[in-house]
Order: sequence, then C-alpha cells, then structure tokens
Amino acid sequence: IPLPISDEEIQQWKDSAQAGGVLNGDYELDGSDAASLGPKKIVGDLAIENSAVLTLSGTLWVTGKVNVKNEGRVKLASSYGGTSGVIVADGVITLENNSISEGSGSSDSYLIYLSTNSANPAIVIKNNAIADILYTSQGWLEVQNNAQLVEVTGYGIHLKNNAIIQYESGLQDAKF
Repeated sequence: IPLPISDEEIQQWKDSAQAGGVLNGDYELDGSDAASLGPKKIVGDLAIENSAVLTLSGTLWVTGKVNVKNEGRVKLASSYGGTSGVIVADGVITLENNSISEGSGSSDSYLIYLSTNSANPAIVIKNNAIADILYTSQGWLEVQNNAQLVEVTGYGIHLKNNAIIQYESGLQDAKF
C-alpha cells in the first residue's frame, strides 16, 4: 500500500524551505535560548536541548540529523492557526528526555517530523518525549519508554517499553 505523502509533496516542502534561505552549518539552541525560524534549509544538524524553545514560522529542511532532548521544545508559531507544519530531515530524527513538539495551540494544528532516511531506525522517540506526527517512508520508527504520539507512519515501527500511539479521529484531514 502506498504511503500517504508522495515524494513530490516532500520535494515541495523542501523547495518551500529552501526558498526562505539557507543556513550553512549546524543550528543549535541550548538552555534558555529561544528563537523563531523558518522557512529555512539548514545544511547541517538541528539540535534543541536543555529547555531551549524553537518556534517554527515556516517549513524547515535539515540535511543532517535532528535532535530534540532534555526538555527542549519545538512548536509552530501561532500564525499557523488551524494548519500544520513540517520539519523534513535527510538524517535521523531523535526526540527524547521529556522533549515536547507541538502545533500552534489550535486543536487542528500538528507538527510533523518527516525523515527521508532509510536507516533502522530513521526516527526515534523515547523517554517521555511528546510529539504530534512522525513519518518516514523509507526507514523504521522506534517508539519507546513512555513516549506519546498522535500519529505515526513508517516503513516499519518498533514499539518498546510502555510506548503509546494515540490516534485521533479526523487526523486524516490535517491541513498543511
């Protein structure tokens, strides 16, 4: 069965991010750091950790890894309203240690992490991390240790140690 997001749609998101400009090198927020970013292509890794907050104001395309950990937070700007936003990563995505990733605050807004990586796993969520939607069409997802999700789609999924995937009714109508 074909997965719901086409390669063409993923490329459109990448093009949209790149149209906002390119940051060369890793982008990191740590501790009390807070920033708003997007649309943007990051040629490197993205790291949000130790209570730092990243507010997305547009699509991000990260050519490397994405790490959100240790109470780091990623959220969509309130300007998204009831629409959803995306972070596309060509590398592995790791969400862990009480990190929170969320939409704009509207009940119809979701943040999707999408990995184009074919690794096993391409996306890891663990240790009480909370996220909306995780998606990979080529790799596996690993959900473990009390991680909480709204939806997950992947080539394959490993569930471990008290993992919870709580599908919401009507999610198939999320608007990006």
